[in-house]
Amino acid sequence: MISHYFKRCAAIVALLALMGGCSLIGTLYQNASSLAMFEIDSYFDLNDEQTQQGKLRTDVLLAWHKREVLPLYAKQLRTLAGKTEQGLTAAQVNEVMDWGFGELRRVSLYAAPQQAELLASLSDKQLAYLQKKLNKDNAKYRKEWLDPPREDALELRFDKLMNSVERIYGSFSFEQKKRIRLLCDQRGFTPQTDYAERLARQAQFIAMAQSVLADKATPAAAQASIAAFYAQLEKPSEHGLKRRQELAVLLASITQIATPEQRLNAKISLLDYATTFEGLSRGR
Repeated sequence: MISHYFKRCAAIVALLALMGGCSLIGTLYQNASSLAMFEIDSYFDLNDEQTQQGKLRTDVLLAWHKREVLPLYAKQLRTLAGKTEQGLTAAQVNEVMDWGFGELRRVSLYAAPQQAELLASLSDKQLAYLQKKLNKDNAKYRKEWLDPPREDALELRFDKLMNSVERIYGSFSFEQKKRIRLLCDQRGFTPQTDYAERLARQAQFIAMAQSVLADKATPAAAQASIAAFYAQLEKPSEHGLKRRQELAVLLASITQIATPEQRLNAKISLLDYATTFEGLSRGR
């Protein structure tokens, strides 16, 4: 989904935290500009001028992000680490989610000029390239979530959840995983509805981009179109709100299932991330 792509480019460090240990985050962040441009190119097949301008703007964005945003990430992680040993409630998990969405929004707004410049410079051929890339991504989604038997898809959802959780808490026992799997399976599982919403968002973006190109919009007008597109995305559907609440309850339950030792591991992991972000913000 292209909106997720823009947010990955704008707030790339927030997602690097999900990719592995602190040393890997540092390495990836130091190369974030090249990684972002590689991903942009994978969606749009940029020409040389677009690549050069995109690299310059991405470097400016990341310098700002390193200076202004990473210290806030570190502060939030230290606050969260202080609550981890007691376990979290669903309300506290929701607070963290709200903070995360707010940060993505703030960084996306800062990156809006870069996004608008790219949008206004696209050709019809590049939009067609984008549609082919989205079709390829959608085929992968269908292969993972729609084509397999329901039980296999539920197993995949559980495995992805545990991979993320165990990066923070360490390994969970067989009995713990049985309890978490039961809770996970109690959540709504609606891949068809999720897929329909995914296609609708993609179609909205393509239509917006085509309108910008047809009207030969200025970067300012393109920026306004992007802002309107994001504003629409930030109005979650009833289905989306329900999914988020279910996820908050599940994550809070996992913190309660975790042993004191595992919660301590989570606290240490979060503090390590905070220290890494602080070091990166100082250029280390």
